Amino acid sequence: MRDALALGVESFVVPGLGIEPGADGPAAVRESHRNAEDFAAAVLGPDCMGSAGPDAPRPGSGPSRTR
Repeated sequence: MRDALALGVESFVVPGLGIEPGADGPAAVRESHRNAEDFAAAVLGPDCMGSAGPDAPRPGSGPSRTR
């Protein structure tokens, strides 16, 4: 995520980090949210497959925005 943020990616859909239930999970989630806040990026997840709306394209089908 840090590399993508440094390149200007502004939004992320995080299906799962794979460690959320473990002892390190809460700290990893906090770190990813802190990174997103530092770069004013939007994050859906972890544990999210995307978002949908009546006038929106299919989840996961749109391009990522960059700065």
